[in-house]
Amino acid sequence: MADPFRVGLFALSLASVVASSLLLVGPLRLGGVGTVLALWVIGTGQVVLLAEGLSLLRALDWPGFLLGHLLVLGATAVWAWRRPSGERWAAVCEARAGLGRLWSVAWDWQAPVVPIVAGAVLVTGLISLTLALWVPPNISDALSYHLPRVGYYLQFRSLGHYPVDDPRQVAFPVNAELLILWTVAFLRADWLANTVELAAWAVTAVGVYGLGRQVGFCLRAALFGAGVFALLPQPVLQSTSTWNDLVAVSFVVASLYFLLEAAVGARFIAPSGEGA
Repeated sequence: MADPFRVGLFALSLASVVASSLLLVGPLRLGGVGTVLALWVIGTGQVVLLAEGLSLLRALDWPGFLLGHLLVLGATAVWAWRRPSGERWAAVCEARAGLGRLWSVAWDWQAPVVPIVAGAVLVTGLISLTLALWVPPNISDALSYHLPRVGYYLQFRSLGHYPVDDPRQVAFPVNAELLILWTVAFLRADWLANTVELAAWAVTAVGVYGLGRQVGFCLRAALFGAGVFALLPQPVLQSTSTWNDLVAVSFVVASLYFLLEAAVGARFIAPSGEGA
């Protein structure tokens, strides 16, 4: 059974990450898609960088995470307070405006294929969320090296190498596992381990939509393409696991999106119109 105290600590840590990320992204005015991708990159980046720093101090556990996130939030709040008030929570407005533009198209039955795909994605997401929370990690890779390395890192309070009979635990780069470790450090359980890939699935779908808009697709076509990606068997199956493929893909898609955005700004390619 979940320990309410630990759940509260994790909720506080998560809220700190979200709030500091919103304050940092707001002044950039990236639009709806850019805001979502930037929040993902900055939020996960906070967790990864903090984990690496705590590892050097051999303090890799929930107290270090919580203190670090609160310090980042405090510093970000001081910085944001000195900027114009309209910029502080601009990221929320950008994301809300982008969602509003998508909502009217996603449920426009004049082109029924789009709302059908949107409904299928919504149902798939709800089913995947239920499975991610209800079914414990059970794939062979998760049990042989993804989750064991999380336990060892927390045991030794460091990301350093340790004696092991499966070299994959210490040879492969530790990336998505740090996000899983972050949840386990607070909850002392793997209840949220599967949700990391699920979040990456959603973020990647947003990025696919953004890429479609950047290459000139209309809003409806870009939305349809993102929905098709979200319904492909491989992303759906991985979205409820502790694999790391979707996490890697989410960062690749975000990188491509911002690269194209920079190219448009530098007039290397023609703008495709208003983004959502």
